[in-house]
Formats: sequence, C-alpha cells, structure tokens
Amino acid sequence: MELVLVHAWRPPGGERSFRRHPDARGLAEVREAAAGRLDEALRSALAGAGPGTAVRGALVRGRPRRVLVAVTDRGADLLVVGAGRGLLRRGLRRSVTAHCLRHAGCPVLTVPGP
Repeated sequence: MELVLVHAWRPPGGERSFRRHPDARGLAEVREAAAGRLDEALRSALAGAGPGTAVRGALVRGRPRRVLVAVTDRGADLLVVGAGRGLLRRGLRRSVTAHCLRHAGCPVLTVPGP
C-alpha cells in the first residue's frame, strides 16, 4: 500500500495574476513554504504509518480541487479530504471537498476537522 500526501499550491493571487505580474522570487517563496507544509505533513504521516506502508509526498502547482481529482484517477485509489468547519456554513457549494465528491474517479472519504 502507498500513501501519497498531495499538497496543491498556487502563486499569490492565482495563475492569472502571476501571468500579468510575474514575480519569480515571490513564486519561489510560496513554493518553498508549500514544500515546508508538505514536509511537516509527511513527518506526521510517517510517525503514524503502519509497517509496509510506503509514504511519499507530491507538491503540485494548481488549484486544489483540480489537482486532487487529477491525481486520483484510478478506481483503486481512495481520496481522503478534510471537511472543515466551513463545509457546514457553505453547504457543499464551491468547496474543494464538494468538487472532489462530485468529480473524483475513485471513492472519497471526508474527514471532519478538529
């Protein structure tokens, strides 16, 4: 079994803003911060992973909803996403979780936040 932790990141202001006002230094800083968050998540996952579980990270530039659906393209995958506090307030409109539930090509498990 393999556990893949996916962290999607985008340039400040989004891709459109970055194309209009490219800032390579700012982009590198955001990517580095995203890599740091992924490293923290990997350390936490490794501490709780059972024997025989391979754990790796994937840092992907893009919108979280699209990235998560794209990387879980096999029916044998299981996509686990957090259902944060905002889910109750917004219903299932426009959330990453709702998008994944509607569009993922594999089962989706939602986990409530702390």
